[in-house]
Amino acid sequence: MRRKNIKGKCRICGKIGPLTYEHVPPRKAFNSNKALVYYGRKILEQDSKGFPWEISSRLKGKQLQRGIGAYTLCERCNNNTGAWYGNAFVDFIYKGYRETHNRKYVNDSWVQLL
Repeated sequence: MRRKNIKGKCRICGKIGPLTYEHVPPRKAFNSNKALVYYGRKILEQDSKGFPWEISSRLKGKQLQRGIGAYTLCERCNNNTGAWYGNAFVDFIYKGYRETHNRKYVNDSWVQLL
């Protein structure tokens, strides 16, 4: 993977230097593929019917090739945050996925889809 040479102020430690791409949520939490980002103001300007993922045909977003995130942290802080909360968050996401996979919320209860 090609690294961009982006410099700035780390949003955790405040040091100025090269920044790394911070995946939010972590890459292992289903955030490693192409994603479309829609900005809040544009979503709010749409009619209130439907979920944000249902308005993609009416709204243009920014395409990110390797998951949602930004260049915000130095390498040290990026690695530390993954160790601090990354594994627990990924575990939480996988448990939620297992509980809801092939299910749909209909009429105030979960139903199994076959």
